[in-house]
This record gives sequence, C-alpha cells and structure tokens, in this order.
Amino acid sequence: MKARNYKIEHTTADELNFLKKIGSFHNGNRHGNLKRLILLNNYRSSAIERENWDRVKKDVVLAFVDDKIRELKKEVARI
Repeated sequence: MKARNYKIEHTTADELNFLKKIGSFHNGNRHGNLKRLILLNNYRSSAIERENWDRVKKDVVLAFVDDKIRELKKEVARI
C-alpha cells in the first residue's frame, strides 16, 4: 500500500478556511446566520483560553472572527 502524504501542521489559512465555512450549511437565512453567530461566539470564547496556537496567528484569527461576528449581528438584526 502506498504511503499517503498528510499535512502535519495547521496554519492560519487552514483556521480561516474552517471559520469561513462554520455553520454555513444554513447560510442565507435568519436561522443560518443566527447559528453561525452562536458558533463564532463559542469559538471566540474558547480561542481566548487557547494556549498553543503553533503556526496559527492568533491576532489574525481573532480579528477575522470579530469582523464576522459584527457582520452577522447586523444581518440578524435586519431580518
């Protein structure tokens, strides 16, 4: 059997790609945006306590999360 090459390190780009998709299977409606907002708030709460970020840039990730949370709050409030 041929050995597979797996990516070992998780990067900032990987984390941002995950966050861009989190809860997005319902995206485009009020419930989907509300679910994404809840998930991102939960992520942020956990991320603050995270000690080991390895190659992931904490400040970049948290800035992205904060921007998304602000954006989703506006969208949920409009509907």
